[in-house]
Amino acid sequence: MEAVTALTFPDLLALPLTEVSRVLAHSFEGYFVPLPDDPQALAARFRAEQIDLAASFFAVTDTGEKVGLCLVARRGSLSRIAAMGILPQWRGQGVGEALMNRALAEARERGDSRAVLEVIEQNTPAVRLYEKCGFVKQRRLVGFERGDMQGVPHASESLQTVSLPEFAAHLPAEAWAAPWQLQPATLAGLAAPAQAFCIGEASGVVTVLPAVIVLRALYVPAAQRRNGAGRRFLQTIAAQFPERRFSVPALWPAGWADEFLHSQGFGPAQLSQWEMGCALK
Repeated sequence: MEAVTALTFPDLLALPLTEVSRVLAHSFEGYFVPLPDDPQALAARFRAEQIDLAASFFAVTDTGEKVGLCLVARRGSLSRIAAMGILPQWRGQGVGEALMNRALAEARERGDSRAVLEVIEQNTPAVRLYEKCGFVKQRRLVGFERGDMQGVPHASESLQTVSLPEFAAHLPAEAWAAPWQLQPATLAGLAAPAQAFCIGEASGVVTVLPAVIVLRALYVPAAQRRNGAGRRFLQTIAAQFPERRFSVPALWPAGWADEFLHSQGFGPAQLSQWEMGCALK
């Protein structure tokens, strides 16, 4: 197919969130992880990830047809490509490269110093596209899974609920070196069904769903590690919400918690990601 040449890139400010959600869901059809058409969930992402409507944009043909979009999050002088999708019938025609080049050009115009993104490692064409546009692999992000913890001895420590901003505020300064979705600003901006709990010396963020407990973050102070605090956290959560499997999304840098989670019966998730970065100055 010939590359699309006549594209304009209007920002998302003037359109209702329902339209953005519809186009985004359509753009991710057939993807490794499809996105639902859910304006409420998308609004929650905008809040937590600091997605900037003025910096985010559609790709539109000269006939007015929307063919893709790019969501851009911003913190200080750092931009993040939070999502980039192309409608199925327009794939393979240069739309992805046009979207990415536009995002990077606008970031440079704003004076941003760096752009980052995450991409599913198994999505080889997308990885190649981002490398072509100047992105470099920084680190591999991995996830974990395990079945329910029925039959595992449960810790007797009490489960205390803390606010998500309180949890984020107690994270050490090095937490800002985490991937965007694990940084304190993102965690503080989450809302229900995400919850933060403290159990003894360990604290974490989980989302409890009918069949699965999603472990978003887990923190144990360095001086308290290797004394069972993390294990007791998992066991207490499992006791509170029985007969649910555990899932850790592929947001954790490889090596951060692999040994600990493997010791607790977790295995690797099927999909992993690359965190990639592009210097803009």
